[in-house]
Amino acid sequence: VRTRLAVYLRDPNVDLIVLRRVAVLGAVKKPDVLFVEPVTTLQDVIAQAGGLAEDGDPNRIEIVRNGERVPVGRWKDVARSPA
Repeated sequence: VRTRLAVYLRDPNVDLIVLRRVAVLGAVKKPDVLFVEPVTTLQDVIAQAGGLAEDGDPNRIEIVRNGERVPVGRWKDVARSPA
């Protein structure tokens, strides 16, 4: 990236932020695919999805990775952990 920018700029500085693709599905207000930084918490991801829907049960949240379901339980208690 720096080499390509050097054609247009003198000594370009480049900062890259790697984003993680996260699909938020189920009883949230705005289900979607989000691109988040690796340090984003579960609480942040739920907030970006508009929060839980009225019929959403905060005790039934799961994280699914590689087809494996991991129940989160009380998500507000573990919200400090990256998603």
